[in-house]
Amino acid sequence: MLWPDRLGVGDRVRFGGRACTVTELYGRQLTLTDAFGGVQRVDVVALLYSDGFVVLDQGPTPARDQAKLIGEAAERALWWRSHIVEVLTGLPWDAAPGSRRREAYDPDRHTLGEREVAKAEELARAGVRGASVRTVRRKRQRYEVEGLAGLVDGRAGRSEGAGARWDPRVMDAVREEAFDSDHRRRSVEAVRRLVTQRLESAVHTGELTLPSRSSFHRLYAEIVATSGLHGPQRWPGRLVVLDAVRLPPFAGAYAVRGGLRLVLSVDVDTSVLLAAVVDEELRPFDGAALLARMCVPADQRASWGAWPPAIPQAAERPGSPAIRPEVLVVDRSPVLSVRGLTEACRRLGIKVRYRTGALPKDKVSTEKLAVRAASLFMDYLHSPAGDSARAAGWPVDRVQGLLDDWVQEVWSQQELPPCESSPAAHDASGSPALRYASLVARNGWIAPPLEPLEFLDLLPITHRVVSRSGVHLHGRHYGGRVLDSFRQHVSPSGRSASWSVRWDPYDTRQIWIRTPQAGWVTVPSASLAPPPLKASPEPAHRENDVRSGLIHGPVFQGNNLGTDLAEHNLKNTSRKPFQPPPPVTAPDQTRVAYHAQLPLYTPDLLAAVERAEDLIVLNEHAGGARHGILLTGEAGTGKTTVLQELARRFTARFPAVPDDRTMPVVQVRLPPGVTARVLLRELARAVAAPVPARATTTDLIRRVHDCLTIRRTRLILIDEFHPFRAKAGQPSSLTEAVTHLCDSVQATLVFAGFPPRAEEWSAHRRLLPLTLGPMAPGDAWFELIAQTEGALRLRAHVPGTLSELADHLHELTGGRAHHLAYLVRSGSIRAIREGAEQLTRPLLDDLASPWRASVQ
Repeated sequence: MLWPDRLGVGDRVRFGGRACTVTELYGRQLTLTDAFGGVQRVDVVALLYSDGFVVLDQGPTPARDQAKLIGEAAERALWWRSHIVEVLTGLPWDAAPGSRRREAYDPDRHTLGEREVAKAEELARAGVRGASVRTVRRKRQRYEVEGLAGLVDGRAGRSEGAGARWDPRVMDAVREEAFDSDHRRRSVEAVRRLVTQRLESAVHTGELTLPSRSSFHRLYAEIVATSGLHGPQRWPGRLVVLDAVRLPPFAGAYAVRGGLRLVLSVDVDTSVLLAAVVDEELRPFDGAALLARMCVPADQRASWGAWPPAIPQAAERPGSPAIRPEVLVVDRSPVLSVRGLTEACRRLGIKVRYRTGALPKDKVSTEKLAVRAASLFMDYLHSPAGDSARAAGWPVDRVQGLLDDWVQEVWSQQELPPCESSPAAHDASGSPALRYASLVARNGWIAPPLEPLEFLDLLPITHRVVSRSGVHLHGRHYGGRVLDSFRQHVSPSGRSASWSVRWDPYDTRQIWIRTPQAGWVTVPSASLAPPPLKASPEPAHRENDVRSGLIHGPVFQGNNLGTDLAEHNLKNTSRKPFQPPPPVTAPDQTRVAYHAQLPLYTPDLLAAVERAEDLIVLNEHAGGARHGILLTGEAGTGKTTVLQELARRFTARFPAVPDDRTMPVVQVRLPPGVTARVLLRELARAVAAPVPARATTTDLIRRVHDCLTIRRTRLILIDEFHPFRAKAGQPSSLTEAVTHLCDSVQATLVFAGFPPRAEEWSAHRRLLPLTLGPMAPGDAWFELIAQTEGALRLRAHVPGTLSELADHLHELTGGRAHHLAYLVRSGSIRAIREGAEQLTRPLLDDLASPWRASVQ
């Protein structure tokens, strides 16, 4: 396979057997449009790995097109856009909401060719010269492929840019020294003095000649006049800095030679960590393997180079940034000892600069960023997420696994202050993942990852024999059914054949072995198998149950989890955190997904969450009886939302460890007619506990208790719980089962359901009651509406519109949170899809029509 150096807007590719044009980019997601008007979004990795993928035609360079969109040429392009959009859709670009199509441009009545003829005749009657049918058709075709840039007169981009005849090093130095540390512009003489000092060594050796004082003044004036100080000079991978930070010693760690160091490769323009590894300080780093990790997205490294790859689907969360360095700055310090990096960079065409040739400001800013990252990572290690590594004595591979999770789940998603970023990106904001996605969308191109064979060529290679037990490498065992075909081959001497093996020194989860067909397959580590789960403390009873036929299905012992349902529950026990809000300029599909899960929390809902969090902390340190929560309220008051928010916060506090069988959070949704046995069986299903078919209530409680202890469950959330129907003084078997669970299980139980009738007893000695209800009109309601409006990402929405409709929204929703959430979410999605891009009173009234009569 042969992948292009970059993919950009306007490129024509073959995907799914059709010729498509790349019309939009946002992060790793490409929008492809075929000749029939079909639009689909696809991940760049899925596109590269698709059958029959090939680049049919490379579009224009986005940077060149951006340079053309200035002055009169831009105004002329905007004028043409209004007419071309009317030809395509029937309405001009700047048409007011609610405008009606003109008869001559109605797509339902006239073909595209007829609409082009009508537009040419209209422009001719208006006195526009050179607007023939052929010109209109050509403009329309270029607009569909290149967007606004295709409507710009090609002669507008032929002028020579400011400083085009000067050495690029002079231009880079001027842009870097134009602002001080507070982003204030320096005087031209101050800039000239700093540039002279910076390039003194190159001038002294004769490599460079600086312009004279008058020429420098003229050059600086041209750069300022054309806004060249900021310009489109930033893109992912433009400059990557490799730095190292010593980690403080861990309490109780095994002896490590010289301590541990954290090596980070930081993209200057986005603050994305391309690669982060931890290793012993006195051992030289493998530069080639580190470079391989930089050039492949973090979520693809485990399967990269093998077949079939783990191709991401469109419905999954956005993948890790795909960045290939163009210039790599390496610090010449004793802490960072790298071996083989220069040669690996030369093979990939990456320029390497050492500290003497680095950019001082970028170096200083990334050093601060690396220190900040090391501090945050140490906090993460000493949080409950590092319990497993702490118990094992902080081995390097465990710390590396936690580091990989922290980079993807924490660092990439947290918002960094602007002062922490590079001076070249001082206008950037948001998390590193959001900066990356926005910068890719602005530049209009993305650099694909390394090809699989190039990735494997950078990793260390050795030769190993495949024995019956698998492959042994560096004290680790790798095996699986994938090795069955290798065991059948023997060398001419009668011995087992030796195979080429490649491995990542900083990822021990798998190795790659070369197949007899000259391909590569991934072999997982045999040490990653789940720890054996202890069976019931009464094995004799279990054996009797099996013999008598009481247990129908697989026996729960060793590493066997029973059924596929158990695996499903293990992967879906926690709610993913909400993604950061996208910019208003993000693609429609991204904003639709954001508004579909727009968070909306009432004061009562937040108070219930905080009360539950306080109780969780109390139960963790309680030595005796523990208490749970009984959350009641009418339908739509936010009970399920409270449970989801608790799960999200608790998961962020105790993130799941990869390849671990622990379940910190268990969520159960009960069916109607709940009894004590139904409750216990649903809990057993959620944690994959083996239960005999005719188990008694006592057996169910014992088995659920054992499995919850093994899973280390700390929070149990039970929704649709409506069965406390016993009279006062007459506790049922269900209340007794809940009491036993609260006292014996090391977890906090939270129940959510409807309030009981007046004649029924709902109090419980182990459950604290919390009640949610509709909000009353007032300041709290107005503040909730204002906060919700501030979270919208609609392009034409006027701020304050929803706040003015606060009283009307209360009439529509009755103060119920789920009605308000439905109106805002569905209204935003409809506004995006219909192109209105704003929430109006008629739209909200139409959405509220199903329940409005009953509310009023």
